[in-house]
Amino acid sequence: MELIHERINNFIRKVPIKNWIIKRDLINDLIDIFLFSNNFKEAGLNAQTIYIFIDNLVEDQVIKILKGSLENDQILGSRNANNILNAIIRIYRDIIPLVLRQELIDNNLDEKAISIIDLFRRINVSITIPAIDFFLGLDQYWEALEEIMSKIKSKKVFPREITIDVIKKFTVKK
Repeated sequence: MELIHERINNFIRKVPIKNWIIKRDLINDLIDIFLFSNNFKEAGLNAQTIYIFIDNLVEDQVIKILKGSLENDQILGSRNANNILNAIIRIYRDIIPLVLRQELIDNNLDEKAISIIDLFRRINVSITIPAIDFFLGLDQYWEALEEIMSKIKSKKVFPREITIDVIKKFTVKK
């Protein structure tokens, strides 16, 4: 089954075929196939097909994928599917409603947000989703700044990732 799926995905990746699928709005059908995955392996393989179209998803499709994934234990239990869901969350974080974001976090599906929550738990502080987004925004800012600094051959003078030391620099009210 893996070999067949791999061949199908290789075929779909070809630009004319991918464009044909997009033009005929068949991404929704591929999403339905993914959401009805019957086992972990199938969920992972179907997720790989969705990944081919990750940059072509619209808001309704993103929401459908994420909500539907929460309702399917086979998807939730598939490491490969979870990797792709995390990629979707990372790319489309700004359009995911807060209630759904919380459900994703509760189901261990937003790795970046969970890592920030864990950092705050270590200092006995709870954090809201908007605050998490603030820290994720800092992380993106640091990535861009690091790239600029490397282009001008400057030395790195700030931490690359959010750490407890960075968090402690902020005043936090319990």
